[in-house]
Amino acid sequence: MPLLNESSVGATSVTSPTLSLVDNSFTYTSAKNTDMLFVDQLPKLVFYIVQTVGANPITVTPQFALRSTTGVSEPQLIWFQLSAPFVMPALNTPVLLNFEMPCQFIRFSITSANATQTVQFVLAAHAS
Repeated sequence: MPLLNESSVGATSVTSPTLSLVDNSFTYTSAKNTDMLFVDQLPKLVFYIVQTVGANPITVTPQFALRSTTGVSEPQLIWFQLSAPFVMPALNTPVLLNFEMPCQFIRFSITSANATQTVQFVLAAHAS
């Protein structure tokens, strides 16, 4: 794969491909998953999240999917945890996580203890 190992292809300079998703998510008293990002097996994964609204703590888990199984009407992704769940720090305090794992999709799983909470998050992947 030239984009992972080389800085040029023939006479053309290339840079590592980067994919990203920026969004806000609302979570309630139950678990919610953010939108997922298709990372096309780019190995460097970046997760950024900050709680922007709500006084109650939320628990967050970065997740990845390697493949899917065939469901009744469409394939179903199989999700795994990239780390142990963690409680977000104080309001408006960001958390930045980096992992190396070639996979197909990434997302956050969010659980709120009480009331409506809002988070802003960035999911990204790059080759180097």
